[in-house]
Amino acid sequence: MHNGAELFRFGPFELDPARGRLTRDGEAVALARRAFEVLAFLVACAGEIISKDALMKAVWRGSVGDNTLDRVIWLLRKTLGTHPFGTPYIEVTKRVGYRFVAPVERVSARPPLDLDALLAPLEALADSRDDLDTLRHDAILRAHKTLDGAVRSQPNSAQARIEMAMACILRFEATRLDTAPDVASLQDGIQYALEACRMDPASGEAWSTLGLGLHRRGHTRPGLNAARKGADLEPDVVRNHVRLGAVSWGDECLTAVRRALHLYPDLALPHWLAGRVFIARRAIDAALDHVRAGCAAQAAQRLRFNHVGLFLMHGLLLMSRGLYDEALEAFNRELTFEEVGQLYGRECVANTYYSIGALHLLCGRRAEAEAAFRQALLRIPGLPMAIVGLRALGVDAPEPNLETNLVDAAMTRAAALSLAGAHDEAARVFTEALSSAPPGPDGWLLVVEPFINASARPAVWSGVFDTLLERA
Repeated sequence: MHNGAELFRFGPFELDPARGRLTRDGEAVALARRAFEVLAFLVACAGEIISKDALMKAVWRGSVGDNTLDRVIWLLRKTLGTHPFGTPYIEVTKRVGYRFVAPVERVSARPPLDLDALLAPLEALADSRDDLDTLRHDAILRAHKTLDGAVRSQPNSAQARIEMAMACILRFEATRLDTAPDVASLQDGIQYALEACRMDPASGEAWSTLGLGLHRRGHTRPGLNAARKGADLEPDVVRNHVRLGAVSWGDECLTAVRRALHLYPDLALPHWLAGRVFIARRAIDAALDHVRAGCAAQAAQRLRFNHVGLFLMHGLLLMSRGLYDEALEAFNRELTFEEVGQLYGRECVANTYYSIGALHLLCGRRAEAEAAFRQALLRIPGLPMAIVGLRALGVDAPEPNLETNLVDAAMTRAAALSLAGAHDEAARVFTEALSSAPPGPDGWLLVVEPFINASARPAVWSGVFDTLLERA
């Protein structure tokens, strides 16, 4: 008998018992099921005389008459014709049985296609991409674990490396305000993105991912150029425009935002990116338009690129206009998203509590201010602005995290000086830092920074405002 993993070849025919298929020169030959089973039995026993009883027991389990078997044999001989030697493939010996007389080649059949196994790597990548798009911390960790296996099992997959690069970069993003941010993950992400670019230089996502990683590592110009290339290569991929918006500034950022929103109108993150530019330009009405649209998107919490921080930005804008009650309402709305588990959630909630503390301090509510600053430090120990607030209250406070960004460090010093009434010195400190900063968004927050309240002193800060406008 035949092995289901074998194929049988004779003349121009190939018989596949496992799939119930007979072909002649690659073309399928139609056979009834019983006829196919008789042929398969005879071919598997080629050269042997098989009795009628044996065939009937094997194919019909004995419950068939001689005439039926004779007709099947006649049909098979007619279908097969004669083999190259000019005689029928099946020899009939009266009152004895049947024999398949043509030479038969037995070959190993290809194993049946395992569709699940074939699609599993693709499904793993798709699931991981969906996880990364949520910007949820738990989903990012899950994707990182899945992608680590995907990279190992798919050594030639550029896409696996693109997704792994993004998972590593986002792991860094979740720690960037910590005392010891996860720089090792960021470096891993850059390396995976570089490999993806080498493997598939036409992939826009590979380049935009590399651009984001390089930018976060401080390689501003190379990162921007890589992100630009990514958007140019694949202009219909929303991720590429979001990443370009994240690493660019001014008009280029706003163009990337428009393209991202054209492709995916319900995203919150592009509105936040645009809001920064308009705040730096002191175009508060334009900033509010974007931020309010972003707040609606954040409240809806879509499945892709979920973002936080829009209500915080809204509150800061309202506070800069003296609308303290409305600002406090926006800040409290931001706090309701703390349990969402979003990548930037901890950072955002800490800064929201700081902003609430600043609002209370400016309104003379010292106890409420201290409580809010302490809540900020529970989320991010060493948060510089919260510590400035506590020290302004005369309360003992821990040492702040050391700022790696010179402009951010100058902002912290300027805030402390402003609270002490040294506004000219605050402006000088900030101006010096900004003058040495590379092109980009550094300093955009000054316009709405509550402790500095620069808009209330245009004569002191006008030079800085002009510089921010030129940069944006």
